[in-house]
Amino acid sequence: NEAMSRGIFFLQVNIRKSHATNYRVEDGKLRIPFAAIDGVGTKAAEKLYETAQNGDFISVDELQEQSGASKATIDALDALGALEDLPKSNQLSLF
Repeated sequence: NEAMSRGIFFLQVNIRKSHATNYRVEDGKLRIPFAAIDGVGTKAAEKLYETAQNGDFISVDELQEQSGASKATIDALDALGALEDLPKSNQLSLF
């Protein structure tokens, strides 16, 4: 609340835009890093960031597999809207 009263605003965590541990300035606002998520340690945040920078995933399942993130971490990212519009898996539904 104090930051907002001073004109400092925050952008939510985003799988493609957040840094592992550093807050970044974007359009005059601060982008929250992965490490700021409750229960996400520095090592997990760094691995998420590294995986996100490579961008070789097309689903939440692939992101989790490549980053080694726990289900709890993925659930926290999802709850915060950080996974954007990534599908849960690579499976296509024919119906």
